[in-house]
Amino acid sequence: YGGDRELMESFFDQVANKFVAETESLRRLSNSDELGSRNIIRYIDHVASKRDMEWEIVIVMEYVMSLKEYFASHRLDVGTVVNLGIGIATGLEHCHKMKVIHRDIKDDNIFADARGDFKIGDFGVANMYSATRASTRVGTPYFMAPEVHKGEEYNAGVDLYSLGIVLYKLFNYG
Repeated sequence: YGGDRELMESFFDQVANKFVAETESLRRLSNSDELGSRNIIRYIDHVASKRDMEWEIVIVMEYVMSLKEYFASHRLDVGTVVNLGIGIATGLEHCHKMKVIHRDIKDDNIFADARGDFKIGDFGVANMYSATRASTRVGTPYFMAPEVHKGEEYNAGVDLYSLGIVLYKLFNYG
């Protein structure tokens, strides 16, 4: 930023405000009475504070474990993978009703709670959309739908494609 303190501060303020906005999206998604909201990591609270040029953002969410942790102590079988697919598809249906495309569905962004409910997490690249299409190329290439990878217009169906890749991976490689 060429030593321009104002420009640098403005940039980091924008980044911090984006994180705060994402927590608001997560709050809306996870705290509704809709069926699919139980398949999204529950937002509890957040605090954002700034001192001088330093931002501190703390997001409090429910405790969940990664799929790797979950499958270290639970059997990976067809029934469990089917339940995971149903749970995540239900969560995605809720996201899509709320006009959110996650855009990075992958096994690393799927979690399990103590009851064994599977949940979507990491909405860092999620896109709130007012129309039915988006075109930004974001996500993890291995799980990315072809239209996203090519930079073409896409809709919420790209999340279902990514879920299909996750299920394929779990059924075939564990």
